[in-house]
Amino acid sequence: TAVAVTVLSVYVYFYVPLLYKSYGYELSEDEIVIKRGVLFEQSIKARFSKGQYYELSNTPLQSILGLKSIRIYLCGSVIIIPHMNYSDAKAIADAIQRHKEKTKDTTT
Repeated sequence: TAVAVTVLSVYVYFYVPLLYKSYGYELSEDEIVIKRGVLFEQSIKARFSKGQYYELSNTPLQSILGLKSIRIYLCGSVIIIPHMNYSDAKAIADAIQRHKEKTKDTTT
């Protein structure tokens, strides 16, 4: 049991904070690139033109901490960025909305 407690302690005190810090994103005019991972970095690139809609949500604990999660629904998949501060989540949502309005104006 001492080994299990040690492994759990290392996971909670070292790996989880590193995992949280590893989340990042780059926002451009028509896409978002999401990077995450501690040991193995994963990069996800999503074009806003493939997006159907987005959803901002938060749990009660996230509300207390002032955090939001954003789900971006794409054609056939969902990208979730958890535990963002409100201003970052709102910036992504606004960028998606601007792109939708821009593409709607060019098609009409």
